Amino acid sequence: MNLSYEQKLQVVAKIILDDEARAGDVPSCEEELGLRATLKPHQVEGVSWLIRRYKLGVNVVLGDEMGLGKTLQAISFLSYLKVCQLSDGPFLVICPLSVTEGWVLEIVKFTPKLTVFKYVGDKENRRNLRMKIHEHVARQSSTINQVLLPFDVLLTSYDIALVDQDFLSQIPWQYAIIDEAQRLKNPSSVC
Repeated sequence: MNLSYEQKLQVVAKIILDDEARAGDVPSCEEELGLRATLKPHQVEGVSWLIRRYKLGVNVVLGDEMGLGKTLQAISFLSYLKVCQLSDGPFLVICPLSVTEGWVLEIVKFTPKLTVFKYVGDKENRRNLRMKIHEHVARQSSTINQVLLPFDVLLTSYDIALVDQDFLSQIPWQYAIIDEAQRLKNPSSVC
């Protein structure tokens, strides 16, 4: 059966609307998300929306006003994926260098079940970080089907992701979060 583009869009819209009608199948409390924070109602709604889209296999943009807690919603979502065993990761977060420390602090403070690895610094520092990752993987038994990395979340900047894309592309990322994604929509951007 060949559907026109418009018919395909209508089918997808129906699937999404049907999913919205079942919105109650997402966790309703912070403990289920593996959080040490109390989410505000709009944040619970945002995390629920992210979860439903993930289950549909749909990539999304979470955009709202500054200061409403998008970072907490994003890390709550990643914690949910791990805690509910939908995905063990690894997860990639690419953000401006100026906010990497904020991301690390929020992950450590609010999502104790996630291990974060900050992949920033000069060329030598990143080489040392890659060596630590390699040594961790090499110490694991070769009989293990899945190699475990020393992190659940790797946090880096746009520029480092571009410079070290050969290394980063070898990791089988299960989910990526791009903070301040206007860099992606900028036609003159390399990213």
